[in-house]
Amino acid sequence: MRFIYYPLVAALLLFFSGCSPYNAETSDAAAVKTIVWYLPSNDSYKDAGKVNDALNDKIHSYYPDINVKLNFINIHEYAQKMSVYLSAGEQADIVWVNDSTLSYINYPQDSIYKFIDAPITSYAPNLNSRLNEDDDSLYKIYDKKYFIPVTEHCGGLIPFIKIPAELSQYMDISKLTDAVNRGECADETLLSVITNYLDTLKENKLLSDGVDFASVSRLFPMIGYETFVSTNDTIGYRIDDSSFRAVDILNTESFRTAQKVYGMWYQNGYIRDDISITYKQGADSTYRHVLSGAWGYEKNNRYFITMDGYEDGYIYIAADNKYHTKKLFSDSAVIIPTSSKMSDTALKILDLFYMHPELYNLITFGIEGVHYNIENGRANVYQNNYRCFANIVPGSGEILSALPADMVIPADMHTYPYTAGMFIPSASKEFRKKLFDYVNVYGVKNYSFTPIDNSGSEIASLLNIYNQKASME
Repeated sequence: MRFIYYPLVAALLLFFSGCSPYNAETSDAAAVKTIVWYLPSNDSYKDAGKVNDALNDKIHSYYPDINVKLNFINIHEYAQKMSVYLSAGEQADIVWVNDSTLSYINYPQDSIYKFIDAPITSYAPNLNSRLNEDDDSLYKIYDKKYFIPVTEHCGGLIPFIKIPAELSQYMDISKLTDAVNRGECADETLLSVITNYLDTLKENKLLSDGVDFASVSRLFPMIGYETFVSTNDTIGYRIDDSSFRAVDILNTESFRTAQKVYGMWYQNGYIRDDISITYKQGADSTYRHVLSGAWGYEKNNRYFITMDGYEDGYIYIAADNKYHTKKLFSDSAVIIPTSSKMSDTALKILDLFYMHPELYNLITFGIEGVHYNIENGRANVYQNNYRCFANIVPGSGEILSALPADMVIPADMHTYPYTAGMFIPSASKEFRKKLFDYVNVYGVKNYSFTPIDNSGSEIASLLNIYNQKASME
């Protein structure tokens, strides 16, 4: 159950074999270096260049000889275009990824991206200190650092149901939060509250564009489960299971229940067919979904939403009372491609972002006083000529959030032990091929509501491998 704009993992073998459409050259001063940073965007904004110039003005106060070129790609086309740009052999020095975009487990041995254990210590000491706040095995693969999570140090990510505030009167929110606080998975009680909400909207002719299925399907049936990296959410474990026993997600009761409910929503017209139109609309589109989903986190009594560009006018309701620790390290990250000739310079820039929250605020919200102002400690975005997804660049300290605290309905959160490391079994090619083939065939396809029959597959063998790994932890 993936974002609609991500292609199959198989297409990603091209992803980091080359570079970008922007051949960064030195400026008039031959000593000036330009690094190229790729980021997803929800649309093209005419002030992106102004924001890029403002970023370089700030960077020059620390490093006069370094420029940064921000290359934004529409999120719906991000992976496809990156495949073309990078395979063309052009420049890319920092690239945003998540586990849906770049399947981490398949690539360390293929020299697609650089391991950074030694360079990060020398060129990004502040970034390295931030990472050391966490169990460093959580962002290592085969005991090496290959990627840099951009989300702040916190308890873990939280899945949120997102509805327009003006429609909140049509949902029994107290019943929903009661179901969440019971600590169950995605059961019928929880999903029935949402279905009743959609039924009521339809009766009152308020359904508008229905369910943003691409985002909602990222939440259910992940409620109560962590899934292992690079498994396309097909293999995981119950968060409250201290044995970390690997389970076949596709045959859990919560997965089957969610699929049945999705099918009903589709039959009732709550999930629309006009995906290619709806999901390619920009932030200023007239399209308006009455039910969406998002992942976020809480820190210092403030809430931050990852990869979400539409925070004003919505209520965010926690859909789980368990922190998803693993997802914190795989949902938004940056890597440095092996092809980069300026990886040390790229690490210096990333380090600046950990030291200076105003850099995060600039890329995320634009220029203060032009695109946003600060009200009650949050970013009030009022100018539509520039927008960026939150939490796709590193940040720490006093970074801003655009989400008002009173628009969040939290759960009674609980922290559970988590498995060490990225929980990757043997690095053998046989295991990698077996997992790759299984995920490619049985990974849930976009807008598929039919229960998947994976009998006769390699799932039993894969579960055994993961469970042998767990017994050795």
